[in-house]
Amino acid sequence: MRSSRIFRYISSWWTTAATISLLAAVYIVCLYGDSPWESWTEFMLRRPLGMLIYWGLIINLSAATIRAVLESLGRHLPDPGSMEISSVLPSDKLNELAALMSQEGYSVSSTASSIHAVKAKFSFLPGVITRAGILIFLVSVFAGAYTMSSTEKRVHEGEVIEAFGRQLTVGSLSSDMPAEFLQFEEEGSFRLKSVKAELRSDGNSKTVTSGFPVRIGGIWHRITHFGMTLPVSLKGNGINNNLNIDLDILPPGKSDLIALQADDLFLSVSLNPEKTITKGLVKAKKYNLEALNLHIIFQRGGAKEKIGEINVKEGAEASVSGLSVSAGRHSYYIRVRSVSDPALPFVYAATLLALAGTVMMISRFFWYRKELTAIAEGSALHIGYREEFFRKWASQKFHRWIGELTGGGSI
Repeated sequence: MRSSRIFRYISSWWTTAATISLLAAVYIVCLYGDSPWESWTEFMLRRPLGMLIYWGLIINLSAATIRAVLESLGRHLPDPGSMEISSVLPSDKLNELAALMSQEGYSVSSTASSIHAVKAKFSFLPGVITRAGILIFLVSVFAGAYTMSSTEKRVHEGEVIEAFGRQLTVGSLSSDMPAEFLQFEEEGSFRLKSVKAELRSDGNSKTVTSGFPVRIGGIWHRITHFGMTLPVSLKGNGINNNLNIDLDILPPGKSDLIALQADDLFLSVSLNPEKTITKGLVKAKKYNLEALNLHIIFQRGGAKEKIGEINVKEGAEASVSGLSVSAGRHSYYIRVRSVSDPALPFVYAATLLALAGTVMMISRFFWYRKELTAIAEGSALHIGYREEFFRKWASQKFHRWIGELTGGGSI
């Protein structure tokens, strides 16, 4: 009896609400830090107190699911007096009551002295499916925190990525890069909505984007960064260098510092606007993103002493402080994050399962459990009835049945 009471406490909705409140309270505390989501997941998935709360919710949902199944499918006959509505009739009405329940569409189980009638016996399924999805999700996320490994690499078109023992060739790179960009503020509103790369492996080809990760051979891939690559030639002052420079200069206005250690030289590169447009109080800078116009500041030594600066366009050449600089046609590079996470398929499956259960919850407005119990004791037939929802209608229905069994007499 004591263990049954403990199980009821563990599986109760009050315990669920308390555990979720603790999760929310911890997240509110984490909001005052620099990285609230990272801090919250670190606490919940790796700290003893956080894991206690996290697994407390898992145990609670597991117990609630088991309890819902057992109560709905169990063979225990409820006491009529403990049900929401009850009445007493002569015991010779037992067979008439069984026939009436069958006529009303109830599934009737009867013995010589009892009746158990149920309608919508499996109406617990939407809730169980939803909880099962949440449970699998929580366990999978916890497992993923300890089994996931990732790597991130910078690659160009035609190069090969090697991740977790698998090689993938980077095919074409594409984006919705505009030909021109008009920047009204310092930060601007530059956004690339579509960045795509074709990855080929074992004769198969898949398109990877900066959105939803793509699975190739059990490894998940996603583009995390998109930048420009510029071929540059430097000559003069004892320097003769031809190199491809990867530039992180988007959005326009952002600069990137390139270190050429062998030449003790630093290049601060940014996009140079084609022109500045002023209209009243509004000022905007217009950038050409097809034929780049670059602003380069040259620095030397550990103190990064400035030795000059130039503006140079693609396909053109410029000189500063005895140094000749020529720029070629730009191309693009990407950074691809590859993740090996054995738990991720379970996370996706659990999400779909929980969503399916949630959608099925709509049926609960008209598909809910109705249960009647009748037990004959001597000359008395004790009858009890209950419904999950709409209890006023349940009371009216029950009294109508009693009236039919008694020929319209009083109850």
